[in-house]
Amino acid sequence: MYKHLLIAVDGSDESAKAMAQGFALAKALTAKATVVTATEPWTEAAYATLPTPSMISAYEKSTAGNAASILNNTKQNAEGVGVHCEVHHARDQHAPDAIIKLAKEKKCDLIVMGSHGRGSLGRILLGNTSSKCSLSAKCWYSSATRLGGWL
Repeated sequence: MYKHLLIAVDGSDESAKAMAQGFALAKALTAKATVVTATEPWTEAAYATLPTPSMISAYEKSTAGNAASILNNTKQNAEGVGVHCEVHHARDQHAPDAIIKLAKEKKCDLIVMGSHGRGSLGRILLGNTSSKCSLSAKCWYSSATRLGGWL
């Protein structure tokens, strides 16, 4: 069965479900567990003005702090259920790219992640990390989904 799980987390309720399911599966299978969270690169499109070095520095500090908090929480949850996990912060990377890249590097045979449960219109308008991973990953994929509406 599965020997190495990659569990993708972002701090959302959906990723907490995926984390719990991933750790339960890793424990049941005595599989390795690797956890990743990604922080998107700075983008000028999100701001109305040109960035100053202090704006970029503040953004990077904020995202690094948020990622550290997510990964510390994840590590505590893993220890609480008796699972050892390796954690990774993929800095300045789009989540689907980071997840797929790490799964390949670590030779993971299953990616476990949450899905916000967006329907077709939501995926078109907002994109969907879980859809991109399920279509592009070279290993098995499992999604903990929140049933949602059309967006």
